[in-house]
Amino acid sequence: MLFTPQGPAIIDPAVYCHFPEVDLAMLTLFGSPSAAFFKAYWNGSAPDEWPSREALFQLYPLRNHLLLFEGSYRPAIERALARLEAY
Repeated sequence: MLFTPQGPAIIDPAVYCHFPEVDLAMLTLFGSPSAAFFKAYWNGSAPDEWPSREALFQLYPLRNHLLLFEGSYRPAIERALARLEAY
């Protein structure tokens, strides 16, 4: 916590600069946003490369989960790799 002339502020020590779609890929990895959410997010339609970018951005957390929780995440990794190969 930091105190400034404007008041207290919090400094996040885990700053992470990334593509905005990384957050969306995490959301779709562990949740199911509605069609209305996607329509608003993409302002009408998703870019053509989104399925491959989504799979790419999901591989890192899936690999971490595989290491932490073992084999139950292997099928999800295989599906993500297959989606990448399709592009």
